[in-house]
Amino acid sequence: MNEIGNHGGNSQLETSTVFVFIGSGIAGQPMADHGRNALSKLLASNVQQSSLVSTLALLFGVPIPKNNLGLPLPELLGGYSDRERLHMLQTVSAQIYGLVRANENNAVAVDLQQIIANPAVYAKADCSHIDTAGSQMQCKYEAALAMHRQASSNTDVSNVERAYYEFMELASTHLSRASSGYNLQLMTMGLVLMAATVLGFAVLCQFGGTSLIHFKSRRLAVSLPAVGMWATYLLSTLSSSLIEEEHQFWYFWVQTLLALRLATNGGRYRTLAQMAAFRVVRAWNQTGQFWAGEPDVRQYLNAPENAWLVWVLAVVTLGAINAA
Repeated sequence: MNEIGNHGGNSQLETSTVFVFIGSGIAGQPMADHGRNALSKLLASNVQQSSLVSTLALLFGVPIPKNNLGLPLPELLGGYSDRERLHMLQTVSAQIYGLVRANENNAVAVDLQQIIANPAVYAKADCSHIDTAGSQMQCKYEAALAMHRQASSNTDVSNVERAYYEFMELASTHLSRASSGYNLQLMTMGLVLMAATVLGFAVLCQFGGTSLIHFKSRRLAVSLPAVGMWATYLLSTLSSSLIEEEHQFWYFWVQTLLALRLATNGGRYRTLAQMAAFRVVRAWNQTGQFWAGEPDVRQYLNAPENAWLVWVLAVVTLGAINAA
C-alpha cells in the first residue's frame, strides 16, 4: 500500500515488502521528518528477499540452508566483534561456494593448506582476467580466505569484508541467473515464428482460393476462427498471468468455436448439448488465480446432503453404459 492508501498497483511502495528488525544490538533509523513519508525513507535501501534467510540463520546461530544464495545484511552484523563478523561471512561464503562447485565444472575444492602457507600470493591474485565463471568465483573466494588469514586483531578488516561480499555477490548473481533466468532471445524468436505462422496462414487462406469468410453462403470458414484463436493466443503470451489463467483462454475458444458451428452448420441440438456439457466441465473444478475460491460442481457433489444425487448420477451413468 502506498502513502495515500492505494494498493494493487505496480509502484515501488505497492510491490515492496519492508524488513523490520527489532532486537538488542540493532540500531534504529532516525527520521529527520519525524515519521512523515516513513515508507519512502525505509525503501531508500533495497535488499534481496533471499538475504533474510542467511541473516536470520546467523543471528539465531542455526545452520544456513545448503541452497541459500542470500547475502547477510551488513547493517545487522555491526554489533559483533570483527572476529565474529568475519567468521559469519566465512561461513556463508563457504556455503555459497559449495553451490558453485555443484554447478560449475571449473570450480574445484579449495586447498586451504596452500592458502595458509602462501596467503600473500592468493590475496593479491588478479581474478578479473579469468574467463570462466567457475574459476573466477574460485579465485575471489580464495582471495577472501587469504585476506582473512592475513588479518589481525589490530588491523582494519573492512577490506576482508569487502572481499567476502564481492565473492558472494558474484556467485549469488551468477547462480540465480543460471537457475531462474529466461532466455529472452529464444522467447522472442518463438513469438516471431508464431506471428509469422498466423500471418502466413491468413495470407494463404485469403489468396489461395479459400477466403477467410464465405460471404455468399453466410457461413464462416474454419480458417477465420483458427487465425483469430492463434492471433489472440500470441497476444496472450505477453501477459504475465498466462501461466495461471491459460485454461481460461481455451475455455473461451472452445465455446466460441461451438457457437460458430451452431450459427453456421446443422446439428443444432447436438451442438447445444456439447456446449452444455462443456459448461459443466468448466464449472466442475474452479481453478486459476481469480476463480479458485468460487463454488464449483465438485464441492456441491461432495457435500453430505447431496450424496443421494451422486448415487442417482452413478445409476444413470451405469444404465446408459449398459444400454449402449
